[in-house]
Amino acid sequence: MSQKKEPGRNVKTGFRTSISSTGAAKAEKAAQPLPGAPQRVQTHEEVIISRIMKNESTRLVSENSLLFSSVMSNLTAGLGTLSRRHGSHIGRLIFYDISKEKHYIWYEETVSDLIKFFERSGYRDITYNVFPEMVNIQIHDKPHVNLGINLHSFEAGIMSGFLTAATGRYILMEELECSCNGSDHCAFSTAHAKASYYNQERAKMAVNLFASHIIRQLDKSDKREPVKAAQEYYTISSHTMLDRGYSEEMEKMAYYIGSKVGYGLFSGKAREAPDKAFLESLSELIKLLNLGEPNFKRTKPLSMNVDFGSSHSRSEMVSISLSLIRGFIETKQFGDISAAKEVRGGSYRLSISENRKGNK
Repeated sequence: MSQKKEPGRNVKTGFRTSISSTGAAKAEKAAQPLPGAPQRVQTHEEVIISRIMKNESTRLVSENSLLFSSVMSNLTAGLGTLSRRHGSHIGRLIFYDISKEKHYIWYEETVSDLIKFFERSGYRDITYNVFPEMVNIQIHDKPHVNLGINLHSFEAGIMSGFLTAATGRYILMEELECSCNGSDHCAFSTAHAKASYYNQERAKMAVNLFASHIIRQLDKSDKREPVKAAQEYYTISSHTMLDRGYSEEMEKMAYYIGSKVGYGLFSGKAREAPDKAFLESLSELIKLLNLGEPNFKRTKPLSMNVDFGSSHSRSEMVSISLSLIRGFIETKQFGDISAAKEVRGGSYRLSISENRKGNK
């Protein structure tokens, strides 16, 4: 995947800062174990980053799952801040991973490897410029789904953390333009323009617009083929959505989105829709948002399993999936729904069944 720059702008100008005694040296020192000490075991996040950088991703997911995670991770000011902080942590880990094998002399040399991480995560058509005291990065292939809000606090955090580790001094990266907020690209910059990730009314609007977008994906009125992203990137980007401190808010919002999609997809007449067509739409919805692998055992009474792969098999993910499913199927007004979680071989299985009157 080739890296691009805007015509007439040199990516090798400015920031003539030697980093051999700052970020790279710290990374090299941290990577060296003490004599006789056991080799440090990589964390789960470090393993994921290494897989992405080595281009070893084995599964691709729909961009809609990333969009879902971004919407959920920016519902409140606290969530947006948490998302940025986690991104900053990931950005530092990316730099330290690269620094094990590379020794940079100038700060500018690091930026191309930051771009490489995003490209191997699934982003395309990225341009970047380095100027004195300023870095600009533009991602041009983001989905143009206008949700009325800047959503990429996590990506801005990655850039901030990476550049901070590379320079040895705090660097703040902001998303100034967003393809989910009326722009044809996402623009990130270290310029001192202040960007706002949270506005309560806009956040509510973004959720409703996202539900409408998913309806268009499911009823095939949106003909555009979704971009694919690495499963590993989805795993680290969904960290904020799965934070236990916000689990109640996440479950309520997932239920709301499920009900909005179920109602809108069948024009408020879900009760009249054939069970098979209704449940096929539910299956597509679960897969589209990467919330497990559904398997229907029967439709009358409803009985289904949702399996979660090891890469994102967490109790919080199962709860979000269950809330979305409940919101969707209750527009059909099935009988009482019961659900149970179980661990099978290190992964979760969610079992859902309908208890109709008269059935034992």
